[in-house]
Amino acid sequence: MLDSMGYSPHLLVMTATPIPRTLAMTLYADMDISFIREIPGNRQPVETFLKGPKDKKHVFDLMVERLKSGDQVFVVCPFIDGTDGIKEKNVMWMYERLSDLLSPDFNVGFLHGKFQNTAEKDRQINDFLCGKTRVLVCTTVIEVGLHVPNATMIIVEHADRFGLAQLHQLRGRVGRGTKPGLCIFMHDNDFSSESEERLKTIVSISDGFILAEKDMALRGYGFLTGYRQSGISESDIYSISADPEILFHAKKTAELILEKDPLLSMPEHALIRERYLIASEKPIEF
Repeated sequence: MLDSMGYSPHLLVMTATPIPRTLAMTLYADMDISFIREIPGNRQPVETFLKGPKDKKHVFDLMVERLKSGDQVFVVCPFIDGTDGIKEKNVMWMYERLSDLLSPDFNVGFLHGKFQNTAEKDRQINDFLCGKTRVLVCTTVIEVGLHVPNATMIIVEHADRFGLAQLHQLRGRVGRGTKPGLCIFMHDNDFSSESEERLKTIVSISDGFILAEKDMALRGYGFLTGYRQSGISESDIYSISADPEILFHAKKTAELILEKDPLLSMPEHALIRERYLIASEKPIEF
């Protein structure tokens, strides 16, 4: 496989739903870009719903229905224990609560990355993979790389505390088998208007790249030459990213110019050189 300059690439970079700054850097990076719009052929559709505190009983009943039909369920919490001051939203409290409610019919496991050693984490994962554990209460450690075809439902507690990319990755844990998936994002009543807009976006859109673009529009992408990963940057590329062909043509044109005039010393390239020098002298933003 050759790129636009006739070279064979030695590095392949892949991203599913990039955070805004990563998306911006990808679009502007010195690399050829390809978009995979199709989902894998064996994936099932995933219905997504936004629920509040008054819906807890209904969501629990839906979970029991799935369990009785032989399926498995993820329950994701933003905290590990009660040290953050939030009781119901932490993994250990939820694990104990669900264990009491579902015992002895269904086994419940828990998984996080704090004080579980590797052997214990492996055991919890393997128990869930083989079906011994039917409900896995966990943090976002499961958002990438865990393939459990029999898991058809995921409940994300306090979903307003997560970003769009993270929510989309979590949703991707279900619908990987023969049955459609069900994703429920739970929220409290006091979440912000920004969180509301973000949650309405994830419920209505399933395309990961479109979600990344929406995320970039909602919170900015920080600075390409610094470390800040959100907010308004030195230039607006959201409108450009909506039409990637513009970037492809710009990249090819830039390659032709540099091939002909690497130092940008020719008179017709004076303005490009001037703009480049101005941009390169800007201080790094933190």
